[in-house]
Amino acid sequence: MSTILIIDSDPREHSILSQLLSDFSIESAYSAAEARTMLRQLTPDLILMEISLREESGLSLLAEMHENPPVIVLSACSDTATIVKCMKNGAYNFIAKPYSMDRLMSTVMECITSQCVYQYIDPSTPDGPEGRIIGSSRIIRHLRKKIALYAETDLPVLISGESGSGKELVARTLHLLSKRSDENYRVVHCGAIPLSLFEAELYGSETGAFTGAVTRAGYFEQANRGTIFLDEIGEMPLEGQVKLLRILEDSEIIRVGGHRKISINVRAVAATNRRLAQQTREGKFRSDLLFRINTLQIEVPPLRAHIEDIPLLSRSILEPYTHEVDPLSRDALKKLMRYSWPGNVRELRNVLNRAAVLAGGKLIKSYHIHLNEQDNQTTAAIS
Repeated sequence: MSTILIIDSDPREHSILSQLLSDFSIESAYSAAEARTMLRQLTPDLILMEISLREESGLSLLAEMHENPPVIVLSACSDTATIVKCMKNGAYNFIAKPYSMDRLMSTVMECITSQCVYQYIDPSTPDGPEGRIIGSSRIIRHLRKKIALYAETDLPVLISGESGSGKELVARTLHLLSKRSDENYRVVHCGAIPLSLFEAELYGSETGAFTGAVTRAGYFEQANRGTIFLDEIGEMPLEGQVKLLRILEDSEIIRVGGHRKISINVRAVAATNRRLAQQTREGKFRSDLLFRINTLQIEVPPLRAHIEDIPLLSRSILEPYTHEVDPLSRDALKKLMRYSWPGNVRELRNVLNRAAVLAGGKLIKSYHIHLNEQDNQTTAAIS
């Protein structure tokens, strides 16, 4: 049976939570000092805590618990500044009082059933390493917490990061964890749509609207009630940006060649590997569109910023090729850890897939690992 530690100065809150969570083993602490004592003797699976404690702010206690199980903060102090402080201090989630019992239970169950590893599955590749956000480094734990927090809202999210770092995986994870997860998820490759077809692709078309046109729903209509992922939005031409902004502002579309307005309810998630603020100053990206999509921001770290996750990532990528617990020799792993990975996780996957083939399913040695050392030197010099 999973154990939940409740930290709150109010005995009534302990009573309410104990009844609600009666299927779990409940431990109670009524002050920060008592909680510290209990955590030296107990390793709970989850902590529920109020930050307004009698003798001491719960924020300081929260900051000390970064190596402990996940913490869900339950508090009436729900202003934006407090929520941000809690998340920065390591909270897994924040639920404002008075809270919905259903929401609390679903959040608790999400924590318990996942064992707080946060390996979110991509439905298109349920068994593949590319379908999971993998890593135990602090930077990846922080990324996962931010994704979980933002998934609770319908606000637009702008995901930035280098090519190959996993921006689309982050977007899919936001959708999977949101209340829209049962609805459609559609991907728009913004730089790949010819401007002449842009409206038809996004709005849809009616038969006869142009040569070869048939009645069909566009990306936004297909994603209605779900999520639309605008991949590499920085590559979209200015004229296309105007048309996209119109859809996002009006929440309705008219198919090309049609007359009927169609209301849409779509959460927009965009991604870019470009500096959009700089593009705005240079007149290459509309400032009003940037304001519209940039409500919440997620920066996906490059692989060189969390090299310590390479062993876990490598083990997962190589899982289809070998049943070895440690599929890499010590020298091979050292070689991977010394490289700067300009192509990020995508490059790591390609390198390991090739190495696995060369090793024939046996232990991968250093000489099976082929890296672009020239790129490595260039990236190291830039860094």
